[in-house]
Amino acid sequence: MEYDGVIDTDDQFVILKKGTYAFKVTSVKKARHDGTGGINVVCPKVFVEVEFVQSGATSREQFFLVQKMKWKLSEFFRSIGLKKHGEPLKMDWDAVTGCTGKAAVEPYTSSGGKTYNSVASFLDPPEEKAAEEDPNGFIMN
Repeated sequence: MEYDGVIDTDDQFVILKKGTYAFKVTSVKKARHDGTGGINVVCPKVFVEVEFVQSGATSREQFFLVQKMKWKLSEFFRSIGLKKHGEPLKMDWDAVTGCTGKAAVEPYTSSGGKTYNSVASFLDPPEEKAAEEDPNGFIMN
């Protein structure tokens, strides 16, 4: 919205029930972490906004670019189809916006009492079954 934009809805933030949801990455913002909280080192971080496709609900996920968080980064990039198991990947955050995947979502209530949608884990895409051909050229499943 712009500063003089129009407010045209009274809808509240949609909180999802615990479950698996398809999502689309709607924005990526790079920042610096100041070393406070659970990650006590100064490091780059990335905020990824996802929209859960069928509900319009959103979640803002935070990725700290530190060694001990490689598992979460790997999980995310596999989920959106940019990384394969066991293969290294140079992260390309510019390629992430618009990508889709699936995630396990659980509501999270902060110490201040506000509830948010939180991604418990990003899920691997379903493996595409390679069609096998028999010697006569027929596709076998």
